Amino acid sequence: MKKIAALLLALMMALTLTAAVAEDWETFEDWTNVDWNSKTIKYQFTGEWALEEYNISMQFVINLYEDGSALVDQRKTNEGASYFQYGYWSEENTEDGNEIAFDTLFCTPVGEGEALVAHEYSYELYEEEDGNYSFGYTFGIAPGQYFREADMTGGAEIMYESLDAFHAAVDTVAAE
Repeated sequence: MKKIAALLLALMMALTLTAAVAEDWETFEDWTNVDWNSKTIKYQFTGEWALEEYNISMQFVINLYEDGSALVDQRKTNEGASYFQYGYWSEENTEDGNEIAFDTLFCTPVGEGEALVAHEYSYELYEEEDGNYSFGYTFGIAPGQYFREADMTGGAEIMYESLDAFHAAVDTVAAE
């Protein structure tokens, strides 16, 4: 009985810590000065979207970091430029499997030096039988404008260890 009580206490503490970390990111304001490449990724999702008649193509990587922060890198394939969306996430183990709550708050502005643009979306991701997740991610073709949806898939398997690795992969394919 003591082991069960200790396990339940440990689980409650872990869930409380996860929620507390997410709360900190919810009020965070200095998104553009975070060293994203030095952070440890816990979950990663990838996807792509294209509008061929206008020669617009984008690749996406969504990184959910161990500290509760989240970053979406929306890479314009034919331009080698990125827009970023910033947010936070938390997870909960339920009887149906793992559930991830993921929120975006802001995205980078169109003009250099401008304020971040509001980009408030919430997602609830449910673990599938194979341990991965699939969902539609809402994005602006330009920050805060012309919204579309990209199909995202992923999970605990990390394809790109850093944003630099993601950029190199996307830019290499675009150059071919």
